[in-house]
Amino acid sequence: MAIPDEYKIEEVVRKTENMMACRADHPIHGTVIIYMPDDALPSEAAATVKRHLYQSGIQMRSISQLYLPFVTRTLEVSQNPNEPYIITEYSKYNLEKLINEDVRLKPKRIYQIFSKVLQAIMSLSENGWQTDRLNPYQIKLSDIHEGDVTITALLSAGFQPTVTGTIPISKGGRLSDTVTPQTEKDSASVFPPTQTLKDNTIEKTQTLKNGITIDQSHSGIEPTVTLPQDAALAGEKELRLVQRNIYILGGLAYQLLFGEKYHLSDSNAIVNIRKLSAQWRTVLDKALSPSIEDRYESYESMLRDIERALSRNKRIAIAVTPLVVLLLIAGGLFGYRQRHRHQIMTSEAGQAIKNFLDIVDKTESDFPEPSSASQEPNDDSILKPFDEIAATPAKKE
Repeated sequence: MAIPDEYKIEEVVRKTENMMACRADHPIHGTVIIYMPDDALPSEAAATVKRHLYQSGIQMRSISQLYLPFVTRTLEVSQNPNEPYIITEYSKYNLEKLINEDVRLKPKRIYQIFSKVLQAIMSLSENGWQTDRLNPYQIKLSDIHEGDVTITALLSAGFQPTVTGTIPISKGGRLSDTVTPQTEKDSASVFPPTQTLKDNTIEKTQTLKNGITIDQSHSGIEPTVTLPQDAALAGEKELRLVQRNIYILGGLAYQLLFGEKYHLSDSNAIVNIRKLSAQWRTVLDKALSPSIEDRYESYESMLRDIERALSRNKRIAIAVTPLVVLLLIAGGLFGYRQRHRHQIMTSEAGQAIKNFLDIVDKTESDFPEPSSASQEPNDDSILKPFDEIAATPAKKE
């Protein structure tokens, strides 16, 4: 595989039946991930995998050039279809790895991760990229309990250009490479893969055959191709794709919380979900609802509930902040007084005062205690000496 020499491959971090991901080091980019076909594939299978990986690299580079939030950046892709590779930013963890290692996360961290994943999916959708099926390996984390979260738009893992509704076209009039139509009827014959429009300049509204319309009326937005046929069916299919991905997210949350896979028929699952506090439980109840009608119908609605749950904890934190501040002030004053007292007692003057007080305490213990009851003399005791004098006979001269 013709990987540039400046990339030093360190180890294989993931391997599937047709592709492997290697960690490598680069003098400028630092640690990166390189996706490449498995060398052990048979020749026929290898040709298919190489073609798909090459096409995926072109599309991932297009996504990376949009600089979408929370989407893993693609650094370099192969220009040779016979020796394809994709090089992306490196993240130490992914949800698949955490699940395999039986790592448990707190609800707040899980919903922080999902908040960023949903924003990434919505940004991709707004720019014409539909998330077909989420894979836990795509969700990357720089650290387990905190840090950045991104989603890798590796097309072999389920990202495709959106044909149901809109499909992006480059400014030169070229359709995105390897378009995979969601509605096969008529669309494949009208826009086969890698078809190029003849005119580089397209009017704001141009109608092609079969009623397909190219709309460029929105400034700053890529031209789109609208497919009017089977719109209701396409909308229903898109809804099911959204609900399936949300269901996948709910299952990942359950497994990261309780360490086991979620099953609709498992009665313990309901008990476990009920253990969560109300703000966390609401999201899981709707994402994993047995009834499709009760599930989320859009990524936006799920994101709103997640942000509401996360902001509730912020409101509680803000409410208790004054009390915490008062406690900190009181604790600081008490500590200052104790420290000031300790400084005085350990100084020379403090030691002299202490020694003087010890001497006073010891001296007071040697003095006799005063009588508790005062004795007042009575009249008899006062007159008794005089009676003795009167009773003594006088001497004769």
